[in-house]
Amino acid sequence: SDERADLYQQCVKWILLVAEKGTLQAAGLENVAGATQAQNGCEAYLLKVSELCSKAAPAFHWDVVTLIAEGYGLPQARTRVFLRCLKKAQGTITDSCACAHAPIPLRWMPLARGAVGARARGGRRGCSALLQVHAEEMPPPLPPLGKSTLASFLDPTEKNIKRSDISTQHMRDNLWDYERIIKKRKKDGLDFQKGEIACISLDRKVEASFSHITCDKVPTLTTRITYLFLLSTDDLEKPAGARKVFRWLSNKERLAIQGFRPDVIMEHLPEGKVMFAAGNAYPSVLIGAAMLPLISAMAKSGNLPTHAPSASAKAGAPSLSTHSFKVKLRAKCAAGSPAKKKSKGQVAKRPAATP
Repeated sequence: SDERADLYQQCVKWILLVAEKGTLQAAGLENVAGATQAQNGCEAYLLKVSELCSKAAPAFHWDVVTLIAEGYGLPQARTRVFLRCLKKAQGTITDSCACAHAPIPLRWMPLARGAVGARARGGRRGCSALLQVHAEEMPPPLPPLGKSTLASFLDPTEKNIKRSDISTQHMRDNLWDYERIIKKRKKDGLDFQKGEIACISLDRKVEASFSHITCDKVPTLTTRITYLFLLSTDDLEKPAGARKVFRWLSNKERLAIQGFRPDVIMEHLPEGKVMFAAGNAYPSVLIGAAMLPLISAMAKSGNLPTHAPSASAKAGAPSLSTHSFKVKLRAKCAAGSPAKKKSKGQVAKRPAATP
């Protein structure tokens, strides 16, 4: 079986456990778009999970929402689905813009410089209309914030390369083939408007579906798509060295297209792991779009705990706070080993922290 599928199921079980203990207010889990598609005549996996969760935890609203990165200012062909839950009777969301008063302001979301639309610029009218929901309903995710151009995410300090710098003849041949296709499709008015940039999976041969060419966006970033080549489409007749863009997609740009600040991430991550980390990450903007309405509802509910539940809050009642969980884990470990007598004047050592 797929270990990732097992991990997802474990996360769902953990959410149900915390919900049963009464400490859960809301949760969200991300998955690939295929999880909502029926296969071999069977019901879609994620829809079945949502149905089972609704029965196991009826005190919560459950839903599955689909979000597309392109609509939220990220030039990437990435579609993700979120299983969300929210405790019922969280309070009425007022008719003012919930985003303006939420714990995480909308303006903090890392939108691209080229994002368009009133909502991307902090417009209140669009947000308030969609977040005016009854207390007994699940708030919808934030509406699409507008598209951004791929050029707005590119690092201007990155230099073009020579065609001879491409390491294998196979990829050089692929590039020639892709350039011919782009020229023809551009001439026929099918793709690539003025100023748009093509992104090519250069290790993949040309197919009839042209699925390895994306127009003004990158394909879904994964840990395995290594050879992504960028090509400006306005100057295809010029030599490679004279073109506006003729180079590989950099690791820094991969992070930015996932919605992260590259300078912050690369400060703490070895260069050799950046590409893997970018492909394995959740787009931060999509998480914000899925979860910000739930956080707003929680903030306005008035029944959030003001502090984490303590281990002694109720005799015999289990506590899932981080502190009490660690204390119980240490106590369990200590019970399994014989106690050592202290010699006179010896200071007791503090037990090592359990991760």
